[in-house]
Amino acid sequence: MNTQVRTRISAYAIAMEDDRLLLARLSDASPVFTPGLWHLPGGGIDPGEQPVEALARELLEETGLELAGARLLDAP
Repeated sequence: MNTQVRTRISAYAIAMEDDRLLLARLSDASPVFTPGLWHLPGGGIDPGEQPVEALARELLEETGLELAGARLLDAP
């Protein structure tokens, strides 16, 4: 039995306008999480990529929006 655990660091956006929060819905092609669930736009940071670069890439891929600015809110 293989019990290997893989860890991937990710970056997610809390994108708001007025009192609205932007959420993305996972597609049927979601490789990790249950398709159809709502989540914050974002995803895994590729090797050698800075978190803000990953966030900008993921936000553009998932929503078509360009990152205007970002700041770190939390990191465990």
